[in-house]
Amino acid sequence: MTAQSLIKELTGFPDFGRRAQVLARVTDLFMSGRTLFDEEQIELFDDVLICLSEQVESPARAFLSERLSIVPNSPKRITRRLAQDCEIRVARPVLLNSEQLDDGTLSEIAKSRTQDHLWAISRRKSISEPVTEILTERGSIDVLHCVVENTGARFFDRTFSKLVQRCAHDSNLAAKAWCRQFQAIDW
Repeated sequence: MTAQSLIKELTGFPDFGRRAQVLARVTDLFMSGRTLFDEEQIELFDDVLICLSEQVESPARAFLSERLSIVPNSPKRITRRLAQDCEIRVARPVLLNSEQLDDGTLSEIAKSRTQDHLWAISRRKSISEPVTEILTERGSIDVLHCVVENTGARFFDRTFSKLVQRCAHDSNLAAKAWCRQFQAIDW
């Protein structure tokens, strides 16, 4: 069976409920063998999951995002699509946890999506300097608080300067920024 015929068979159901069931079963299949699959097999899952996710409603995509968010070798393209989803309940799990999201993808999302998306990115275990810069420029005060509290967020000097400027009207944020800068000094 070719990949295209498999995808056609799996996506040929007329109602959303049945497609969501198929998506859940394919996800279960991937999860059960994820450590055994080679790159070619993971790419096949990627193709199938993308097709299925395009044909289901957001609760099913959110379920998929939740499941894939903790998998180090999750299929890359579907993980990116889930992270870029306009609905934050779909995007949040992979934005918070997925190791498959590169700086380019995170930067693109940080430049174009909502404050909820930025908040999720600001809570990641680690954040590179370019992504932190975008969060500092576009983020709300809540996002800035998360970024400055995140010990895994790295700052360019110019980004930290922008953060300090944005602290002018928030004494709590200024105190957190000062503490962070003070902790960074190598005594």
